[in-house]
Amino acid sequence: IGDVSWYVTAIHPEIEETVHTFVECKMKFVPSSWLHRQLWKLFYLSSHSWRWQHFYRTYALLASYLAPFSWTLFKKLRKDQPDVLFIQDYCSGRFDILLLYARLLNIPLITYHSGSTSDKYLGKWIKHLTICRADFIFPSGRNEMKMLTSRYNVPDSKQIIIRPPVDVNIYKTSDRTEACRAFNLNEEKRYFIFIGRLDDSVKRLSTIIEIFAMLAK
Repeated sequence: IGDVSWYVTAIHPEIEETVHTFVECKMKFVPSSWLHRQLWKLFYLSSHSWRWQHFYRTYALLASYLAPFSWTLFKKLRKDQPDVLFIQDYCSGRFDILLLYARLLNIPLITYHSGSTSDKYLGKWIKHLTICRADFIFPSGRNEMKMLTSRYNVPDSKQIIIRPPVDVNIYKTSDRTEACRAFNLNEEKRYFIFIGRLDDSVKRLSTIIEIFAMLAK
């Protein structure tokens, strides 16, 4: 799709730029904002930090805004002038800050839904102002698309569903007997494989287990 740069904010980056081994895009490391670095030290490095773990969501909220609120990141974006900014999900303060940069630098911003739920957004109070201002959104399905339209006033003209791609050269059917032997499995039994995080509200693993139990009978 072109020349891709992946901007990474870090507490103390040891390198400035490298090339990703597999996807071969440029990776540019920039220090997070001074406020974020101080907040991180306070939360994680203090001898009393274990007492503050129940405040993690508050920390996550602040960190998601402060990490990309970096003058160095803004200067790199201003210098590089990318054709478009692409960000994973719109669930945290990172989206809101990058939307601000996009508007200041006159760069289109697009985003896609990668599994977040609106009840867990960081910075819910501002999402009604920011989500609808993205230049384009790729929702994960019709339910997400309807939610964006009804709750955040995102017009249908700024949304389209694109399913996650599968590389059929890697993920393809093979002989069952050979596959079971390769993994030392009993081929007389049935198996299913789940790859994803154990977040049942999003990934619905319990439904997969229930259906598999029905079929296994």
